[in-house]
Amino acid sequence: MKLLRGAMICALHMIITNLVFGQSPGGISTGLQTWLRADIGTTGVASMTGWANQASGGTATNLNGNPSLNTTNTGYNYNYYVDFAAPAGTLDGGVAANRQCILLNGFSGVNGINYASIFFTFQLNDLTRLNTHCATVQGVTFSTPANGTWHGDANGTTASILLEAYDVTDFGTSSPATTWQRNQSNILSNSNHSSTKHILSAVCQTGGSTTLNAFLGGQADQIPASSFSAHPRDWKGPVAEIIGYTSALTAAQRQRVDSYLAIKYGITLPNNYLSTTGSTIFTVASPYNNNIIGIGRDDTELLVQKQSHHDNDNTRIYIGSLAPMNISNGGTFSNNVSYVVIGDNNGAYCATAAACAEVPTGLTSCTLYSRIEREWKVTRTNMAQNYNMDVKLASCGIPGSVNVSELRFLVDDDGNFANGGTQCYYNGDGTGLVFSYSNPTITISNISTTHIPNNATRYITIASINYTTPLPVELLQFDAKLSKNERTVDLNWTTQSEKDLDYFIVQKLNTENEWIDLSKVDATGNSTIEQDYATVDPTPVIGMNFYRLQQVDKNGSYVYSPVRSVSLKPGSELLVFPNPANESVTLSYNGIAEQKFTVYNEIGSVVELNPTILSDDNITFSTAQLANGIYFIKLNSNQIQHYKLVVQH
Repeated sequence: MKLLRGAMICALHMIITNLVFGQSPGGISTGLQTWLRADIGTTGVASMTGWANQASGGTATNLNGNPSLNTTNTGYNYNYYVDFAAPAGTLDGGVAANRQCILLNGFSGVNGINYASIFFTFQLNDLTRLNTHCATVQGVTFSTPANGTWHGDANGTTASILLEAYDVTDFGTSSPATTWQRNQSNILSNSNHSSTKHILSAVCQTGGSTTLNAFLGGQADQIPASSFSAHPRDWKGPVAEIIGYTSALTAAQRQRVDSYLAIKYGITLPNNYLSTTGSTIFTVASPYNNNIIGIGRDDTELLVQKQSHHDNDNTRIYIGSLAPMNISNGGTFSNNVSYVVIGDNNGAYCATAAACAEVPTGLTSCTLYSRIEREWKVTRTNMAQNYNMDVKLASCGIPGSVNVSELRFLVDDDGNFANGGTQCYYNGDGTGLVFSYSNPTITISNISTTHIPNNATRYITIASINYTTPLPVELLQFDAKLSKNERTVDLNWTTQSEKDLDYFIVQKLNTENEWIDLSKVDATGNSTIEQDYATVDPTPVIGMNFYRLQQVDKNGSYVYSPVRSVSLKPGSELLVFPNPANESVTLSYNGIAEQKFTVYNEIGSVVELNPTILSDDNITFSTAQLANGIYFIKLNSNQIQHYKLVVQH
């Protein structure tokens, strides 16, 4: 079976290879000299013996040292990659041993090809490899690298990349001479390598060139052996794609190549994403500039990305059925240059107070209980197919408590789900949308042009209409109700489970619309059974009172509950609270802001105060300057009734 599978992979690569010539990354073909991609042109799997150049008319390559082709790990967005292990060995006087590298056919020693633009999609796993080489002229020494050679530069005790020359037009005149780009962002040459995949690109200085004959290592050891021979310098880690041009690409051209690599490998760029035609397929703007992934077909660059996911696998989009690898997905795109690209606001995969406050009103079958904080911006371009989306709830979203009939798919026109322009879709609404659930993942199937129109941008999130699908923190319930005396508010909540939970802060919205702490309640900490909690607000105000819970873990992280509200109606009696008072006191009475009142001490003398109006029915004044004792309050509209106030500091 292993031999058969390897033969099938090789045969598939051979078929695709016959189609690829004449194509080019980003649609940029002028000067394309090298195009190595792990999904096409490789020979062998566990021990590779070849990696064919896909650039039409480009120089042939020789693969040295037998790296392996990874066809199962999904870390490169469900795409294959070549895994370089940097085995021990030497290149004795330039003669290859078992060291792993890619050599350009027909070039050796200090002779090579002049490259003006170059792109790598890779990941350096071993950050201690100080002198690692991305590309070199074989035989170059560490002290005097050849023009434009990319090699490891010592940055403390971790690896970095040195580029000797750059194009000031593309990189900016303020960039130092050792600047290169990672994911389209200028990075100094002594910046550490990231331990996650990225795109590394550069354009040689205008009018210059980069002379190379080897990629990913390939430097000869010095003979006789010296201390330099002990330096680890071969590449160690995954490499998915290498692209090299003999012509200097403009910034716009490089943006198209970067967009191709970013869509294919699930890498977030800081700049807009472009198709091979140069049209924008996703506009990058805050706050939806996080975790950008996409699917699409673009024949000019032989891109057929049928499924994509975040590195942490919390969000996926795909056509057809999700497969172990992109190449095995049986779905098809009917249109060329068709895409769906999404980016998110990096919000929580569960409900928060802010998210629950931003919901549509007045929509049929969409009176919401809660919604998750994570939102996605979606741009759909020329795509006829329906697609699917998986969203993995975080532990704060009670993944085990989801009823799909209560889920809602919100689609908004501007990203504000509370100002109109929102559509609400659900199972059985006639649009073909289907919710399904497999703990902890919600799947939204059959997203069509009915939901996200073609050549348009929309904003989406997931909501619930019922407390039985709560989506927020591990709360079975959180209630706020008037107590029996109708002058205080009872706050009660129950957790379903707890893990390393420290305490709760009960918060209340004040008249300046700021959340203030009302009380702190210690949590059980760790529990697999229901736990009940309660506290009281002794001083609610006349009108609406809003409450929420802040759940704080032992590591300091926290999440918020949905907001609860209680209405306290004005009565025929003046409400004085707190009583006894310490620093201040609030008076609640129907229309008290329009009335006059007088405060007397125990001997009948009038006490001068400076009240602050909180609302039509609430005023407050400081008692900090009053001595301990008993005082009396009289509303001027009521000449009979006096109200007792106790001041106790």
